[in-house]
Amino acid sequence: IFSPIEIMSSINCKVTNPHIDDLVNNPKLAATLTQKQVCLKLLKVIVTNLNDPIKSKDPKYRQLRVSNEKIKNKLLPCPPALPYLQSLGFVAVAKEGTDENEFLRIDTIDRQILSTALLDIDVAIRSLSSPSASTTSTSAAPSSSPTEKLSEKQKARQLLEKKRQHEAIEDKRARAKNVALLRRDKYVRENDDNWTSGVSAACAKSGSGISTFRDRHGE
Repeated sequence: IFSPIEIMSSINCKVTNPHIDDLVNNPKLAATLTQKQVCLKLLKVIVTNLNDPIKSKDPKYRQLRVSNEKIKNKLLPCPPALPYLQSLGFVAVAKEGTDENEFLRIDTIDRQILSTALLDIDVAIRSLSSPSASTTSTSAAPSSSPTEKLSEKQKARQLLEKKRQHEAIEDKRARAKNVALLRRDKYVRENDDNWTSGVSAACAKSGSGISTFRDRHGE
């Protein structure tokens, strides 16, 4: 069995967007743990709707009214949430005749960015749901008694589980990237008159083409 230190060193599960990282890890934010979790769940709903091929065509899913109660109560308590949405492509739309922002609107959707965004949000939600996050948010709580401390074997099991979760997230990220590349290639093949056949993504990855028995051994 791996030691806790070896397992921990193999885990590198971090969000890639600086705004989400700020929302989760910045100790100067006044938002509570619950407010952060609520904010992330709403962000996940927004991004999931945008990543849906059908819902994304509906203007109501592409536009957020700043004065909406859900936006005010769930997103605004976490200041990094708005710049995060802007990093995905949302732009502020001012109320006519004023400088006051009325909407956040997104016109161009990049599904690869949205797929990565969903993975980031999932990682952030998991990190805030971990026991260490609750301990940090309630630092004034009394420390556990020695009898409640985990054994080395229990720590190793927990770390192994975290490693499995991280590997599952990385696999999902890789699949999302491959799907996005395949969709892009398909679109180019169907719409680009100058497209010519080339080395497939699988061949490029392996470094060799697909050969037949005759190619390898002759007649």
